Amino acid sequence: MADIQYISNGTQFNPKNAAEIGYVLDFGSRKYRSLELDVDALEFVGEDFTAIKAYKAQFGDYIGMPIDVIYPPIDANTSPFTVKYYLDFSDPSTKFRTRSCTCKMIRYKGMDNFFDRAKGLSFGNVNWQSSDFRNIDYIVVPEASPMYYLSLGLATLSLYQEIGKAIQEIAEGIADLQEALVPVGLPVPAPNWGAIIRAALKLAARIAYTIFIIIALVKLATEIINLIFPKIRQFKGITLKRLIEKGCQQLGYSRRGYLSNTFKRKRPVVIQAAFCSAFVGLYEWLPC
Repeated sequence: MADIQYISNGTQFNPKNAAEIGYVLDFGSRKYRSLELDVDALEFVGEDFTAIKAYKAQFGDYIGMPIDVIYPPIDANTSPFTVKYYLDFSDPSTKFRTRSCTCKMIRYKGMDNFFDRAKGLSFGNVNWQSSDFRNIDYIVVPEASPMYYLSLGLATLSLYQEIGKAIQEIAEGIADLQEALVPVGLPVPAPNWGAIIRAALKLAARIAYTIFIIIALVKLATEIINLIFPKIRQFKGITLKRLIEKGCQQLGYSRRGYLSNTFKRKRPVVIQAAFCSAFVGLYEWLPC
């Protein structure tokens, strides 16, 4: 296998582990071929180490040092192929020692860089539009035992009986109030204010009690109806295809058309993680 060349800012570098490095040619797609090193870190000593240390001192840990990897021709009909990488000083695997360093290699706009950025992308970072989402209907079916339904039925029957009794007491209270309004006394009849007030207060209390029973009965009836016919609620959902498209747009990438064929028959939909306060990235999945 011919040697691979490593060029940075016009200067050729010679990694200490160069003899151990090979490359992989991916023929996974008819339209796209990918050359990749079979290692993800390079070790440098001597002048290369000095140059890298100087670059790091000038630009800091968070500006990677560009390095071009020139692959030899695959066969007689091809020419050398250059792939752009950079040395990532911020990666935990990058180590600087007294006379050498081991640097993580990241392909420029490569898949490894994409996934690192995608893991840090959350829903709040994306410029969503209302048209990106669709309403997903769902119902909540509580786990209720037969005894629960029986108790609801008995409670409803009891409230109906109480309403009948309360209405009868209201009718009696009205009669008591009418009787109290009849003037009494001689020689000049006068209103019996004490009896009137007692009858009025008793009637008001019976009316209030009846209203309370009616409210309780309405709530109970509503609960029974919701058990039999659950209320339809809605989640906001987004198709998996649209989710990937929006995430790629936010990261500055464009997707290839194979997704259209993949989701031609089935359109998976992603819904929000209900009742979960933990941070979840855009491409992180929660178990259902």
